[in-house]
Amino acid sequence: MTDTSDAAARIQRLRTELDEVNSILRAKESDLILSAQLGQALLESNNQLTAQHDQAVSELSSRIAGLENANHQLQVQLEASSRGLANARRDLDRESVVAREELETERQELQQRERRQAQVVQDLTTQLELAQADTEEQRAAFAKLQAAHEQQGLALIRTESAVRNAELARKRMRSKWLRLATDPTRDSEQSPPSARGSASKDAADADAEDQVHDENNNNENEPDDDADDFAIQRVYELEEALLKTKVLSEERQSRIQSLETTVATQLSESKHLKAKIGGLMGAAQEHEAQIISLTNTIESQRQRVEDLELECSLEADRRAGKMQTGRSVFSDVEDRRAELERQLASTTSTLRQLAKSFDLARLQNQKLNAQLNNMLQMQGSKADQAKMTRLEQDNAQLQSETRQLCLQIELLEDDKKHIQSQLVKARAVMGTGSSSASSGSKSSSSSGRVIGEFGAGGLSAEHSAYIEYLETEAETARAALATSKKELRTRQMLQLNDINRVRDLETQSYRQATQIEELRKENVQLKIKLDETLLMQQVESSTNGIEPQQSQQSQQPQQSQQLQQPQSRPHEALPSKEAADTQAPSPPTVQSKTCPIPDLESENLNAPQLVQASNPPNATAKKSIARAEEPSARVINIKQANVQTEPACVQQ
Repeated sequence: MTDTSDAAARIQRLRTELDEVNSILRAKESDLILSAQLGQALLESNNQLTAQHDQAVSELSSRIAGLENANHQLQVQLEASSRGLANARRDLDRESVVAREELETERQELQQRERRQAQVVQDLTTQLELAQADTEEQRAAFAKLQAAHEQQGLALIRTESAVRNAELARKRMRSKWLRLATDPTRDSEQSPPSARGSASKDAADADAEDQVHDENNNNENEPDDDADDFAIQRVYELEEALLKTKVLSEERQSRIQSLETTVATQLSESKHLKAKIGGLMGAAQEHEAQIISLTNTIESQRQRVEDLELECSLEADRRAGKMQTGRSVFSDVEDRRAELERQLASTTSTLRQLAKSFDLARLQNQKLNAQLNNMLQMQGSKADQAKMTRLEQDNAQLQSETRQLCLQIELLEDDKKHIQSQLVKARAVMGTGSSSASSGSKSSSSSGRVIGEFGAGGLSAEHSAYIEYLETEAETARAALATSKKELRTRQMLQLNDINRVRDLETQSYRQATQIEELRKENVQLKIKLDETLLMQQVESSTNGIEPQQSQQSQQPQQSQQLQQPQSRPHEALPSKEAADTQAPSPPTVQSKTCPIPDLESENLNAPQLVQASNPPNATAKKSIARAEEPSARVINIKQANVQTEPACVQQ
């Protein structure tokens, strides 16, 4: 009984052990089946990854070839651009040298113009000094004429007093002779014998003197009449000359007034032109400041281009030395090259625009300099304000002198009228003397004698001297009028020239104002274009910075989807295998369970390296690589766990 019970117990134990072994074997078989399925899935995924790797390698090789070609083309373009920049630098240097030479020539021209202006000022000063000397000489001559006029006035006063005394004596003699003619007996009776004797002696003496005087008068009457006629003719000529001098003086006054008005208008126009010249000088200074700013910007752009060339050369060296380091270095070089190309394009466009603006500004500066030189020439040919004031003072002096001459002419006319009245009186006296001489009366002979002594002889000598003085004064007045006419003509010509110059300057100033407005418009347009180019460069830089990020972000989900596909397949296959285990519990052979596992591990472990080699090393690319590596790491962890559960099976 004991043996049977022990055998039954042993049998039960064996059965339980067999059941346990069978359950263990079934579990191991199911694990092996799962591992085989996982191995097949991993093989399929590995095959897919190898195919993808081959495609990526071919694509990379094609891309590398294309990039090498593009790099070669870019190097050629860089060399061409560097040559163009060198040529542009040479051109700019030549233009700068030419501009400096032009500035030096302009400075020399300005110095020559200043010298010419100084010579003109010296000439004007000498002319003014000569005019002042002439005016002083004229004043001295006028003073001499005044002194002679005063002397002649004194002589006229003396002649008038002599004529009056002669008339009084003549009247007395007439009265005496009338008394003697009416009642000679009374005088003889009333007079004592001594008086009678004296009277008889006086009468005899008077008769003798009358005879002598009659003879002298008969001989001298004819030349006195001729002298009177000549004096009258000279008086008429002097009257005509005085009238002409009056008319000329009036014309001179009117011309002087017109000259004053023209001088005032020219002064106002000169002030206006000076203001315009100041505005033009300010505009020229603004243009010079703009040109200086443009030159500074061009120099800064040159320095930037030099820096870019250095960076390009450094990047080319780096790229030549590091072409075999992998995708990461090549992507960095490519990005850097793209940035440098964009910067070169932007700098070349800006340089072209700046060169155009510099050329326009240089041409505008040359035009303004030419216009300013013309303005300075016109202004230098004109008189300064001080000269204009001096000319005004000279005009005022001439006006005062003309007024004094007019007063002198009026005084001379008064003297002429007085002399004419005296001549008329003398002629009347001479006529009365001749009539009394023809009748034979003693009173007429005595009166003619008195007039011949005091009136005819004295008046003829003084009158001839006065006539000579008037002739000399008329000649001086004519000479002064001729000189004044010449001066007026010269001044009129100068004024006409000044008016023409002022008109030319007004037209030039209007043209310059229009040109300045056009230049301002062009400057505004250039500024707007520069702002637009800057905005376009900013937009291009921003868009070019966003495009690689978008391309990297678009590559990330594709890689994640490709890597997640093999992870989803084993999960889908697991329930079907569990159903197969329940339906068919027959254990499979062990030979197909352990062979492909180590190869799968090596291939799956090499998969992340391939993914790393196919992606760029940027920050976003690194993130995408990490995301893509996560599902493959999960698959590898599952496989390692399955491998750890299989050592017993492998040992069997």
